[in-house]
Amino acid sequence: MALFSKDSEQIVNDAIAFMRANTVLTADSPGAKFRTLVEIIRTELNDAYATFDANTAIAMIYGARGKYLDFLGEMFKVYRIKSSAAGVDSEHENIKFYTKSGATFSSINSNSNFTIPKGTKVWAQRDGNNLEFILTQDLLVNKTVTEAFASAKALRNGVEYNVATGAINQHNFTSYADSINSSLLVTNVQAVDNGIDTESDENYRYRIMNSRLQDLSANKTAVTMAALAVPGVADVEILDKYFGIGTSAVLIKSTTPTVSDNLVAEVQVAIDSVKGEGIDLLAMKPVYSTMKFVIGLNYKEVLSAQEELNIENAVKQTVVNTVNNLDVGQGFSINELANAILLTDSRIKSIGTPNKFFNRIYVIKTTRSGATIINEIQRDYSVSQFNKLIISTDIDAVSFV
Repeated sequence: MALFSKDSEQIVNDAIAFMRANTVLTADSPGAKFRTLVEIIRTELNDAYATFDANTAIAMIYGARGKYLDFLGEMFKVYRIKSSAAGVDSEHENIKFYTKSGATFSSINSNSNFTIPKGTKVWAQRDGNNLEFILTQDLLVNKTVTEAFASAKALRNGVEYNVATGAINQHNFTSYADSINSSLLVTNVQAVDNGIDTESDENYRYRIMNSRLQDLSANKTAVTMAALAVPGVADVEILDKYFGIGTSAVLIKSTTPTVSDNLVAEVQVAIDSVKGEGIDLLAMKPVYSTMKFVIGLNYKEVLSAQEELNIENAVKQTVVNTVNNLDVGQGFSINELANAILLTDSRIKSIGTPNKFFNRIYVIKTTRSGATIINEIQRDYSVSQFNKLIISTDIDAVSFV
């Protein structure tokens, strides 16, 4: 909405009317020299109006708050980010149901499949309060597997319902055979921290001011800012000429270990709104690699079977956290992971053999064409050799010998 302007067509009509009334010039049809000059003047005036409107609005933005700041932001087509609830999709493999014994689900439901219905509650506790999430889809639990991942969303919006890794540990589902023994457990493998509060005036004002940069040119800053404004995006990497001249790939890093198809679609809409004419931008997921480890643990003392199982589960979580925390393109260090495992429990004496920390390490990569490439890491322990689009994700398996 313009603060000060005159209708573009009215400028041309007034100029032509003045010419007819005050000069001997009569050639005013499209293509005539005089009309061309008027059109040029109209264009320059429109640009001047736009600049004046923008600068006037920016001056007003400094002192505006609340709904008045919203009104000004809408003039630049920049809208305040509303609060949203923390949540995950099942494909993120985050909120996990599993059995107390670590066995398959058949052991707790008379060798039968079962379904955890949409609306089931899971929750964490903080300061004596329950932070409740509900399942947003039915979860079919196959009796032959040991874990099942759910889609869930916090009951309320905002950062208050963001929870740390492992904080979710309660649920209200009892429709399975062994429910009397509470043998079905739940946890969150990664933090669920994508809930946001309504954007503050200060942050909103900053984005409105920076929208001037977006209006001037669809440069990398404009594209990056548009992508980062999408909830769930942690960072982006822009790869110029990815598909040839005039194209760029916008590689997304999300706040969860993997990037969902919905997030890619939302980022695509956001960057399309700021891209320049003739520029082709494509939002993309990273190419994921799965790492598989075969690990041997040596203990300082004789342990019971349950104690060994507890340590092994803790080591698995250490491996998952270490690999999932690798950034896009970041190399994997065998020594750092080995040290992290040794620090997991004081009863671990060593891992592997004196010359080899791990029995086997595999990197499994699925290319964009769908082909699967499996590489066993031997002496070269850096996975950065594959390319900078690699992001390490879920551990396929961790076994102990």
